[in-house]
Amino acid sequence: MHDYLIKLKSAMQSQGCPPNYINDCTKYASKLLNKGLPVIFDREHFSRLIGFKLEELEELLKKDNYRVVKIPKKDGHRDLYIPNPRLKLIQKWMLMNLISKVKISKHARGFITDTSLVDNAIEHVNKDFVVSLDIRDFFPSINKYRVYRIFRSLGYCNDLAGIFTALLVTNNGLPQGAPTSPYLSHIVCKKLDSRISKELKHFEGCSFTRYADDFSISGGNEILEKISNIIYIISSEGFELNFSKTRIQSNSQKQLVTGLVVNEKVNVPSSYKRRLKQEIYYCKKYGVNSHMKRLGINKSNYKLYLYGKAYYIKMINQKLGEKFLSELNEIDWPY
Repeated sequence: MHDYLIKLKSAMQSQGCPPNYINDCTKYASKLLNKGLPVIFDREHFSRLIGFKLEELEELLKKDNYRVVKIPKKDGHRDLYIPNPRLKLIQKWMLMNLISKVKISKHARGFITDTSLVDNAIEHVNKDFVVSLDIRDFFPSINKYRVYRIFRSLGYCNDLAGIFTALLVTNNGLPQGAPTSPYLSHIVCKKLDSRISKELKHFEGCSFTRYADDFSISGGNEILEKISNIIYIISSEGFELNFSKTRIQSNSQKQLVTGLVVNEKVNVPSSYKRRLKQEIYYCKKYGVNSHMKRLGINKSNYKLYLYGKAYYIKMINQKLGEKFLSELNEIDWPY
């Protein structure tokens, strides 16, 4: 018997708890321990574990605890929901001690320790065809019922599953901006990943990965026969595809996986490298302020923006990235 269960049973017996109640509690705890999860009996127990008073936790559950930041994108904007410090503290505790303990699909990529865009892309190198599929409004489409079912299926009681859901969901969807949302989305998609994998398992040399809402499938031309089935699977799991981002790429054209070229090796697109090279050249030739004014660039963090692009390239191609960083260091920055 697990040491925790021995201590729990002994403590409850010393307090004179009824045998049936002790048995129920040890069964409940045993199920969670067998899954490597923290044993939490009720909301008061949870509040103590996270370092809050019960009244503080209950007060937090009544409030709107997010700040909305609108991030521009090509077809409009994306809403980021930033949790306030107290809620973020709880979410980080839950991610570290509970959520990240749940096993996810081997096909899941992104927002996982020691993985990167390169790890996702490398599995699709040198394939005849690469198919990319994208889910529309991925995080918002994962509603509170899905999240609640996760915690119930893990073995937590109704009340705790409801509290966990309330702490992790806003506007009936996972908030993009909360530290817990990416890993929770992987848990939700575990069944989806499994169904797609089974659909492709008979094809030799076929690869399938999902980087959050971005699906990549690669292999021979036989995988094309399965695309309609895969689209059906995604839809039946409660997601809606963004068909404008669906791409079927043969090896006679540039094949991209999460923004990286994978035809012969993982590489940054030439257009991306060429654009950074041009920006560095013009910054040196005209001066940073003149260059920005000439092209109407009004980024307040333009320097960080360019360095970020160079570090991104370095992640894929270290030698080239270091070359760009060296050239950026030669610029006479006004700040």
